[in-house]
Amino acid sequence: MPEVSVIIPARNAMATIGEQLEALARQETARSWEVIVADNDSTDGTASFVSERAAQLELPNVRVVPANGQLGAAHARNEGAAAATSPILLFCDADDRVDPGWLDALVRCTEASGIAGGLLDRREINDASRLPSGTEVRGDLPLSALGPRFAVSANLGVMGWLFETLGGFDERLVTCEDVDFSLRARRAGHPPAFCEDAVVHYRDRENLTETSRQSFAYGRAEPLLAKLHGEEWGPRRTTSDALQFWGGFVRSIPEVRKGPAQRVRFVRRFGRGMGRLYGSFEHRKRFL
Repeated sequence: MPEVSVIIPARNAMATIGEQLEALARQETARSWEVIVADNDSTDGTASFVSERAAQLELPNVRVVPANGQLGAAHARNEGAAAATSPILLFCDADDRVDPGWLDALVRCTEASGIAGGLLDRREINDASRLPSGTEVRGDLPLSALGPRFAVSANLGVMGWLFETLGGFDERLVTCEDVDFSLRARRAGHPPAFCEDAVVHYRDRENLTETSRQSFAYGRAEPLLAKLHGEEWGPRRTTSDALQFWGGFVRSIPEVRKGPAQRVRFVRRFGRGMGRLYGSFEHRKRFL
């Protein structure tokens, strides 16, 4: 039985998951571990590609398990966790790249705290011209600016017993399921620990269309988070907050001509705002 299970949700990830498998093959650890790829109804041959690439890399104990029937990373992660055979669960994504010391560092923090999240570095594998000025290594995604610190599912470790106690990820959430999971862990007396030595190089969306879709999904999830957790997640948004947000959006329109970073920032704000509108109607919780 392996000591650690690394779980990767994957949907049509053939273009990027090979790089993640290569990074996992470079892990500097003496622990026994397995990799579980939870294939979420892929149509591009992800499952067969993973098996072939793992064999080429001589990466042992790699399994592909089906996560069919419901689309979403939360469902895929839950199916991967259900197939795990070890007491420690580590989660990363198919389109990112872990550092060589990632596994050992995150395991140490997870064993000590029950749940832990590491750093996301956006600088190494993204086009620098599309990053906001002053982008630094960070241990969260932009959504956390509105709420307490949480462990991001792209770089998350949790003890299997705690994962089972919490009931896994809430599959009602299209995204931000890691925010909900972290808040439930905190409520159960296990606030996520921060592990700065566990580094994942996070990949931004490659074009404005995908960036807009991702930001829309974040915004769509926010009203449900507010409904489930209230001010434990973040402060209640007033009409004044909404007017300030959209006013800032209108004022930022001329900036889109200045360069790629400004266009990305504009698209993210627009996508998130529209997602909040949609989510407010969908979940019957006003969060604009």
